[in-house]
Amino acid sequence: MPHPTPPRTRLFSAAAGALALLIALSGCSLIEPETTSEVVGTEEGPSTVEDDELGELTVYEVDEAGDLVPAASGIDLEVWEMFREVITPEFAAERILWYQVGDNADSDFLAWVIESDEDPELWNLAVNLAGAEDRDLLLLTLIHEYAHLLSMGPGQTDESGDCEAEMASAACTDDGAYLADYHARFWAGYGDEATAYNGSDEEDVAAFYEAYEDDFVSEYAATNLGEDFAEVFTAFVGEPQPTDPGASVVAEKISYMWEQPELVEIRDRLRAEFGDITWVEY
Repeated sequence: MPHPTPPRTRLFSAAAGALALLIALSGCSLIEPETTSEVVGTEEGPSTVEDDELGELTVYEVDEAGDLVPAASGIDLEVWEMFREVITPEFAAERILWYQVGDNADSDFLAWVIESDEDPELWNLAVNLAGAEDRDLLLLTLIHEYAHLLSMGPGQTDESGDCEAEMASAACTDDGAYLADYHARFWAGYGDEATAYNGSDEEDVAAFYEAYEDDFVSEYAATNLGEDFAEVFTAFVGEPQPTDPGASVVAEKISYMWEQPELVEIRDRLRAEFGDITWVEY
């Protein structure tokens, strides 16, 4: 996807009416948004910014308690409360700076997370409320976004500036980071065939997926390393533990998630709080 399109979760209509998730990542961090982020909520009302894709976005600041400033209501608040429950109020307070909502039924973008240009350890969440009525899909989408935050946070990414992720399938990650381990285990073997971390064009992604379809939980997972991790994490939350980890590459990937105590704890919490979560196969 051409730069500087921001990383966003996208909805596509397939022949069977299925939905697919899309977020484009770039380099060591997520691409800067096309909207301005120099806004601050006030007690009189939230600020707004213009976005090329969703039009007018209502902007809320996230305070040190994980609450919105100014206070939100209606669907704005309902979606934020779901996201805060997904990532926990503590995580929201520590990691999210801005929450932005738009409403454009003509857009195929549902949500995105982007690294804040004000602090590399803080992130912004944006949601298209036009897709929020499908709560099952919304929940899966927010879990997918959570996976990006988990794999791109402090201690995960290399901020040295020496990384050449734009030329490789691997992200700029610290040793021992989720994406570093995941790349070594599941992506290094593809060599030059792998799609680039900063985004390959749709034809390259389609060709890569066609060649290795059985390795991925969805076509979008073949977009790059980060999307594969996020899609598998979402499937891991919504699917039972594989009885035979060696049965397929997909089973190996989901089993990898089961090997990470922190991720298993998160899965258990999400399923306890939201009940049965069903992974949608695309």
